[in-house]
This record gives sequence, C-alpha cells and structure tokens, in this order.
Amino acid sequence: MTVDRKWRPTVCRLRSSFSTTLATSVKCRSLGGASGAHSSAAGSPRRAGEQAPVGALTPPVCAYVRNPSTFLAADAGHSAQAANLIGMNDSALLPRVFLRPTVIEQGISSDEIERRRRSKEWFTLRPGAYVNRAAFIQLELQQRHLVLIHATLPVLTEDAVLSHITAACAWGIETWGVNLRAVQVTRAGTSGGHRRLALHTFRAQLADDEVVLLDGMRVTSVARTLVDLARILPFEQAVVAADSALHLRLVTRSELDQALTDGFRRPGLSKARQVFALADSRAESVGESRSRAAIAQSDLPMPDLQVVIRNSLGAALGRGDFVWRRYRTVGEFDGAKKYRPNTESDQNTLGQQDALYLEKLREDNIRAEGWHVIRWGWKDLDDPTALVQRIWCGLQLGRQLIRQ
Repeated sequence: MTVDRKWRPTVCRLRSSFSTTLATSVKCRSLGGASGAHSSAAGSPRRAGEQAPVGALTPPVCAYVRNPSTFLAADAGHSAQAANLIGMNDSALLPRVFLRPTVIEQGISSDEIERRRRSKEWFTLRPGAYVNRAAFIQLELQQRHLVLIHATLPVLTEDAVLSHITAACAWGIETWGVNLRAVQVTRAGTSGGHRRLALHTFRAQLADDEVVLLDGMRVTSVARTLVDLARILPFEQAVVAADSALHLRLVTRSELDQALTDGFRRPGLSKARQVFALADSRAESVGESRSRAAIAQSDLPMPDLQVVIRNSLGAALGRGDFVWRRYRTVGEFDGAKKYRPNTESDQNTLGQQDALYLEKLREDNIRAEGWHVIRWGWKDLDDPTALVQRIWCGLQLGRQLIRQ
C-alpha cells in the first residue's frame, strides 16, 4: 500500500504530561436533560455511570475529561524548555500559551511583554495571549490551531461549545484545505452568529448527547461535528474529515445515520448524506480521500479499497489503494512520505533505496499477474479533470490486458 501519511489517532489529541488527573468519566447531562448515547472505541472518550455536577448555564457534557489549565503559563520560574513546551501526545509537544494577566502576576512587566513581542520571541495568538514563536512555527497547522484554542478558551462565554473545524481538530480528525486561523464555536440560539478574525460563532441548538467534555473543553460530538462540516465544507474537504473519523473509529455508521435523522430540518443535510454515503473507514490518507472524491464526482466506476492482490497460487503480492477488478487495474496514490520507514527499527535496517527496490518489485509482481497499475500524486489532485481522464485511460488499458 502506498500512502502519503497515515491517519494518526493522536496527531491533534491534547495530552498534558503535567496533568495529575489524566481522565475523569462523567455522565452526559444538562439542566432538565437526559443522558444520550455515544459509542466508544479503543483510545476514544467513553461514557461512565458517574453523574457530574450541573450548573445553571452548563451545557450537556460527557466522557473523557482532562485538565486544560496546564496549557497556560503557570510558573515563571520554570526552565526555558519547560516554560515553552508542554506534552501534547506521545510524539509531539505543544508550546505553552502565555496569558497577559497571568504573566504580569508572576512578575513580568508590560514593557517586558512588549519587548518579547517586538523582538519576535513571542508570537501574538490574540490580544493578551502569546506563544513562543520558535516553537510555534515548527508545528503543523492543526497543532497551531490547538494552541489557538487554548489561547481563546479564557474569553469564551460559558455556553460556547467548540464545533465545526475546531472540534474536528480537538478530536484528532484530519482536515485538508480548511481555515485554521479562527476558532469556531456554537452557542444556543437561531440568530446572532458572527465572524471575527480569530473567532467564528455559529448559532444552533445542541442536544444533550451532542456535547462532550474533552480535555476539559466542551466540544461537539464526533457525529455532530461531521454533520456540521459536511453541511458547510466543499464535498472533497468534507469527505477527508469523514474518512478520517471512520478510520480512527471515533464514530460508527449508525451514529452518523442517527445524526442525520436528528438534524433532518437543518439546511445542507442532503449534501451531508452524499458525503456520508461515500465516506469509508478503509481510506488511509488525505490523498486517498481526495482521490476518491474526484472519482465519485466523475463517470468513473467506483473502485474497491485496500484489496490484497494474489497470484495464481493464492500468495499475496501486495495491497492496492484502489482496485477495479472488472478492469484488472490497480490505482496507487503516491504521497510524499511513501518511502519513509514506518518505525525506528525499520530505519536502522531498511534504507530508502531498499524501500524503492521493494516497492518496484511488488509492482512488477502485480503486473506479471496481468494487472495494470496506475499511479498519481499530490500534483495530479490539483487537476481532477486530468486525473479522471488519466484513470479512465488506465482502465481501458487494463481491459485490453484481460482480452489478451
């Protein structure tokens, strides 16, 4: 299988290595409301039977709870490394957010804050919230958005729920081609939404089981998040998010179907149905999802995904990203990270040239069994029309191989 980069279950999941309480389960509940259903999978938030205290303005919350305060500047006496970095997950670090009132209380003057800003030591996330610039610019876009989230939390109203693209990022759902410069939230109501430079507010009603407490943040459930994205995003971008969530087992088909049923009066729901009809848990990268979206919007036949190709004796030759059995054709998306070793131990034993050789050998074996192989990459996705034409020509060549 050839992919640009795998879906990563924890690429954007916030995990603080400084938090003493990693998780607390609470029951989804709101004032006068009932708890809802939310399936759980390995590594995803899950419900428990313990009831949480409810305040007058507290929206429905449930599931995995972590302490978000550890992402804000705490002790000015920490070492430079501890002051600038905080544990995010097993493979990356998030920069610490410095809030102006907090650092002033800790002895840093306003003049010193301005000096750090002017010298570009600190980057301004929003008025009164800063981050170490050197650490921030090294992050991926979705990781930067997570830092922006924690810089924005202190100024949000109590009824605000992280939603849409911001919720997707908090859940670790992969996105592509979306605006990550503004935090998106939903508040109760039917009017009064607004768009500011760093904060977009939507107005909508959220059911009890559509709000989850994740990492100490109120976030729309995965199913509700995907419905919201599918309603407002272009088809291709919405498919990327839906594929990712299904692949990570953050949501089930039944939950998506129920979310569509619950939101039958919302505008754009017909578009969401089209997105969910195409979404597939077997997609393993943004490139594969974008490729399938282009194919679905054309007259090409839909391929099967992640199919093991075998020889006449039944031995596995390899796995194809896209397979058209009728046309005896295998489609492969070649991403930038395709030939990189998957593990550290692999890197010690498998060089890049070896990886290239093994990939070529795999493709030669597949071709020897009478299969035609088509390859495309990121640049091809920028011109869907040309890509569709290329795949169509490949399918015709594959059909000719069958006739020979």
